[in-house]
This record gives sequence, C-alpha cells and structure tokens, in this order.
Amino acid sequence: MGQKTTLASWVLSICKSGEHYGVDPSYLMKVANLDIASQNTSEDRVPVDAMEHVWATLVEKAQDESVGLTAASYITPMTFHAMAMTIQSSATVRDALSTMQKHLSVIPMVFGLRSKTDQIAL
Repeated sequence: MGQKTTLASWVLSICKSGEHYGVDPSYLMKVANLDIASQNTSEDRVPVDAMEHVWATLVEKAQDESVGLTAASYITPMTFHAMAMTIQSSATVRDALSTMQKHLSVIPMVFGLRSKTDQIAL
C-alpha cells in the first residue's frame, strides 16, 4: 500500500491559521519538508505524515491545543473542493456526515465514521 496523502489545500488553511498565531507559514512548511509554492493546484496532495508534523509544530509554536478551531475559520468551500460544497448544502447534519463518510479517502481523519440505519457514530 502506498503512502497516505491528503489535499494540499488543507495545508494552506493550516498555514493561514499559523499567521493568526504569529507563526510564519514558511517555517511550518520547512519543518515538514513541504514546498508551499508547489501546492498550487486542486489535485496536489501531501503526505499525511507531513501534515501531522505541520499540526504538531503549529500547536507547539502557538501554545494552543485548540488551533484546529482557528484553522476551521480559514476553510473555504474550495479547500475540500466539491465535497465541501455538498456538505455545506446538506439539509441535515446526518446528510453532511453521510457525505463525509463517502469521501473519507480525500481527507484522512483520526477517527472513522460508520452509519447504522438511524444513527451515525464517530
């Protein structure tokens, strides 16, 4: 099995949240051995290991374990491409979670989603 990857556009949202905390995005990219200039098309992907390093470095430098909440404010509909548009237009949270479940290969998560007839479990 090949190396797990995720969308490069997600890295850009994390870097923007780094700026919020006064952390230089180029520093975040450097410590993870990523080149922000090469992350410029919707098809670009980065290794999940590098993403984990970016997150850990940002948490350390920001001295805030809730940086993910800040990063969420920098997500745009195109960060996750059409999937985000579908999730945002879902009529219910159940519909949104079902869409996420179908597309987990695009965004590696630290948890999985499984659904039963009347419930979705994290």
